[in-house]
Amino acid sequence: MLRPPEAALLRRAVHEFNRGEYFECHETLEDLWNVLDGVPKRAVQGVLQTAVGFLHAERGNRLGAVKLLRDGIAKLEDPHAPASIGLTLDGWLESVRACLARVEVALTSGDGGNREGILSDLRVPGLPVPEGPAEESPS
Repeated sequence: MLRPPEAALLRRAVHEFNRGEYFECHETLEDLWNVLDGVPKRAVQGVLQTAVGFLHAERGNRLGAVKLLRDGIAKLEDPHAPASIGLTLDGWLESVRACLARVEVALTSGDGGNREGILSDLRVPGLPVPEGPAEESPS
């Protein structure tokens, strides 16, 4: 499990993700990733890559979205990885997989890989907020 300062960073990143602030979430998770090792580091990297995948989708980079969503999902499929940072992501991962499938269809539909953003067509699942001590409410 994460120490309190690390857990606070994770909670901040989850709130950023859930507000659609994927770039900010990426920055926060990168700070957390830099202080972790082993399985927790891999789990944070998986969430980070998923956030960047949705950022690519938002910006219309379908190829980048597919790559990062696939990479993120792969790192989070072992239930020990998310559990190591206090997250339970089973249902969330299924929703992310559904988003990935939609992006893959858009990518292979013949209309190009880097066109308008498709994020508005996706139902991006909210990350479950990890349990932990109360913190100031996210802005």
